Amino acid sequence: MPGPDKTFRPRVLLIGSDTVHMVTYYRLVRDACEAVQLVSSGADKVGSLNPTLVAFGLKNPLSVRRSVKRLREIHESFRPDIVHVHQANSFAFITVLALKKFNIPIVLTTWGSDVLVLPDKNFPMKAMVRYNLKHAAHVTADAGFMVQRIRELAGPTKAVTETTFGVDLPTETTPKQNVVYSNRLHKPLYNVDRVVRDFITFVQKNPDWKLFVAAEGTETEKLKRMVQERNAVEHVVFCGWLSPQENLKNYRLAKVFVSVPSSDGTSVSLLEAMACGCVPVVSDLPANREWISDGLNGLVVGERENIFDRLASIDMDAAAQQNKVIVARRASRDVARQTFLGIYRNVLSDRS
Repeated sequence: MPGPDKTFRPRVLLIGSDTVHMVTYYRLVRDACEAVQLVSSGADKVGSLNPTLVAFGLKNPLSVRRSVKRLREIHESFRPDIVHVHQANSFAFITVLALKKFNIPIVLTTWGSDVLVLPDKNFPMKAMVRYNLKHAAHVTADAGFMVQRIRELAGPTKAVTETTFGVDLPTETTPKQNVVYSNRLHKPLYNVDRVVRDFITFVQKNPDWKLFVAAEGTETEKLKRMVQERNAVEHVVFCGWLSPQENLKNYRLAKVFVSVPSSDGTSVSLLEAMACGCVPVVSDLPANREWISDGLNGLVVGERENIFDRLASIDMDAAAQQNKVIVARRASRDVARQTFLGIYRNVLSDRS
């Protein structure tokens, strides 16, 4: 891939929810742009970025009118080259209502449920998502099956690029240990109870292994009781919430990363684990199969099999090296930054 064009430095009006994902994206492109102004619905997670606050709810028509007016005022004062809105829901809808009159290119990044779940709720929601997609100059998604869904909604010729926000490539290595790492939220969707239960069965024949369970959630106490009742306390370590540095340390230490949610897009934690040379064990989902070839660079497990039954069948060293190469080629921060800047450059070129 060619190097970045350092003379291309657009002014970007970035619009999205009050989440760490917006912080990640802002930091990805900020230094490559002349200016980035963040507009968000709150300041709990993104407060350090000095966001301009705008409401993006749809229940109150008067509130929608005020938000449309406020976005137009922001546009007039900031004068962006590009508007980049995240999520094809009310954020995109209010943005398009407000700014389409200015004929400024809108890039729309979808996050998953906005195109996979929301359109199936009812006809108005489907119409809104389709409206958002059709009014975007370019759309991005982090998985191929999402690209397909976007084109089903917006038309087969819709300009869509598959890309992630990228992950950092580790600069240091740590000798791997017989550790399985899980850091998904302790909620029913992520099936961490299955991870713990299957690991307890696995460790009975493989007592030199440990399971590190990071994060927390509604099922944390139930998980801890399960471990105590099955006398596995010495093999299962609950780490709680971790700093990015502590999370990275566990990726680097663990031989195996496990993530078996019932549904998911391209998981950042999966890419981070691959970058650190972990062997992923993942549920059989379309997004996971775009990264993992079963038996080669990880394991794709069915709902009825023990998660760890086939662990001994994989060449862990070869899989670890392959995963590092895959992430460096397809999902590093540099690759993601160049991809998004390329999209900005192309949509501006199309308007000139």
